[in-house]
Amino acid sequence: MASELIVQTLKGPTSGANANKVIIPSGQTLDMSAGTFTPSSGQIIQLVNRYSDGYQEISSTSYTDANSMSLAITPTSASSSIFILINMSTTLIRASNARIGGKAKILRDSTTVVESSNFQRIGAGTDNIGENYLTVSGCLTALDSPATTSEITYKLQLAAETTSNSGRIRINDSDPRTSLSNITLMEIAG
Repeated sequence: MASELIVQTLKGPTSGANANKVIIPSGQTLDMSAGTFTPSSGQIIQLVNRYSDGYQEISSTSYTDANSMSLAITPTSASSSIFILINMSTTLIRASNARIGGKAKILRDSTTVVESSNFQRIGAGTDNIGENYLTVSGCLTALDSPATTSEITYKLQLAAETTSNSGRIRINDSDPRTSLSNITLMEIAG
């Protein structure tokens, strides 16, 4: 027969080997699935992650969704913050010795959280063709306060910042195209 203990505060002993500890014995579980747990501010409440190896080439100067670089999370509290970490494997391709740059931004649903208008660039010049390619592993981070407990989606968008129509930016471009990008979301208690 189950019993119920109603208390307001649990405290461990003030002295001895286990001073100020409330111990859950080995083999026992503190099950809070039927209620809620309130962590202290700054604690990580949940973490979700997604890897992407999908190759994509973008030649537009308009922001374009990066393939497979979106991830949903449902905050447990409206006071939480969401830490966004995006690692991307990108290659800039320049033709006709024109300047080419890459732009990136992170969106929460349709709202821009952070934008990098020039995360990498190749300047104009008369370099050899082998120097018209620049492969970089880039990183974007942001701390967002969505103030909701509804599901939200964060995504990466990329655009080519170029002075000619021949500039392109590629994500996950390698031979044999085994590069990986990833997006990680962490809910931080407020």
